[in-house]
Amino acid sequence: FEVVCWVVEWMAQTHVDGEGRVAHEAASGEVRYLADAAALGRGYATLAEVLPEGLERARFTLLASRVAEGTLRDFATPSGALAARTADPDAPASLTTSDTPEGDNVLAARFLAGLARVTGTARWREAARRILAVMATPAHAVARGRFVGDLLMALDEAGEFPWWAA
Repeated sequence: FEVVCWVVEWMAQTHVDGEGRVAHEAASGEVRYLADAAALGRGYATLAEVLPEGLERARFTLLASRVAEGTLRDFATPSGALAARTADPDAPASLTTSDTPEGDNVLAARFLAGLARVTGTARWREAARRILAVMATPAHAVARGRFVGDLLMALDEAGEFPWWAA
């Protein structure tokens, strides 16, 4: 467990800035990726969820909350889903993408739903539900393929899938 805590702290110090932006590599450029932020944030939220009350749980909850703030701020799109990456300031505007990949968005929704469970904060659950509302549309269904299982798990974790009504 001590090794896990050390790695988590190292990642926080080298890959997460004070505003919750997650870098792909330590000291990397300005382009950031949703997959990195969602995966690291989910890891922090999961650690906070499984640890007993105390300083370590509080630290991981704070880290997850900081990453959630940065993720929602930096990857937001008008559709309600999250963009795959931030804009590359060195690339021509014609190469800027607003792609909203299903897998990365579902992972982000699971991260936010987990953070909502840890903190009891409705804001995180609502953010997860907004993302899932876009991912559950027919427009995304064609491209989803193997991510349908992840989508169902994310809907369950966000409290949106009524298993008990089936």
